[in-house]
Amino acid sequence: QFAAMVATAAAGLISSDVRATDVVAILIEDPLEHWLATMAVAHMGATVFCVSKSMSGTQRELLLSRTHCGWLLSDERKVFSGLRQVNWSDIRNVKDNGSLAPAIVDANKPWIYVSGSGSTGQPKILPVTHEQQLHRANLARKWAPYDDTDVLVSLVSMHFYAAKQRFLEAMVIGSSTFVGEVGRVDYQPEVSDNSVNIIYGTVVHLELLLGSLPEDENQCLNKLKALMIGGSTVSMNLRDKIKQKVTDNLYVLWGTNESHTATITKPSEVFLTPHSVGHLFPGFSIKIVDGNGQSVPAGIDGELRLASPTIIHGYLGDEDATKKAFHDQWFHTGDLGHLTTDGQLVHRGRVDE
Repeated sequence: QFAAMVATAAAGLISSDVRATDVVAILIEDPLEHWLATMAVAHMGATVFCVSKSMSGTQRELLLSRTHCGWLLSDERKVFSGLRQVNWSDIRNVKDNGSLAPAIVDANKPWIYVSGSGSTGQPKILPVTHEQQLHRANLARKWAPYDDTDVLVSLVSMHFYAAKQRFLEAMVIGSSTFVGEVGRVDYQPEVSDNSVNIIYGTVVHLELLLGSLPEDENQCLNKLKALMIGGSTVSMNLRDKIKQKVTDNLYVLWGTNESHTATITKPSEVFLTPHSVGHLFPGFSIKIVDGNGQSVPAGIDGELRLASPTIIHGYLGDEDATKKAFHDQWFHTGDLGHLTTDGQLVHRGRVDE
């Protein structure tokens, strides 16, 4: 049913004169509608770029210019200078007449532009191709701590790329997804009645959840099969609080938007090995080097460099940053860490910190 909705919406976009060569800015608040619109734009071959109401006008204009957006797909009558607009409600009202749009895919073309600040705060645009995204999604079959019988909810808003990645992985695995309200972090009712048993979030979301719980709370989500946390460093203190108040089925993820998620802990490791982010996924190679670019042995901190088919080729319109981060067949993450003797990656933050 969802696939038919995507294809129908894609046909509506094509009839509105959107083409596979276009970049489409999406400004849709409802998370399910946003996800449907994202899939429809990707289905008909155009490139997605997501904007939000929280962006300042200056920031938005800069990013729209740098990504060469030509269209705005929005759920309100909002006009951005220089963009042609398609109203999402008009697309959703298109009736399925049996002429569904076929998928139009150039594997080497970006399906989405991801906006990231980078370590310098200078906005970077990350083009993720269809082929790279397919590698990322398929990789979940080998590492995700859930299967096609489970239901996943993301505490990260669908307006962010991380949530889209988790939903695409769930689609590949065949599991169900639960689309909750934007900003919600407490899913105790759904976990209690087994409507949800997998949660993905960030440190910020877990801190908000912990802050809302009574001091004497004891594993309020103990029926969870997996609580996955990524996006930033997960301190040992936070891990212990989660174990006490939320669940001990905790999985810590590490990766970057440039590379995709690259590691995951096992619950048996997450509380025992300080600052461990787990073992590297299949298909990833890692090199840890000192300030001279020389590999260091296990137990010695250095800069983390990654190689994988999931890694983007560079930043859009930023040749200097691309040359700095992508060369010698390695992505230079700018992160600091070391490997343990049993192959776990210990993440120590950023090199420039």
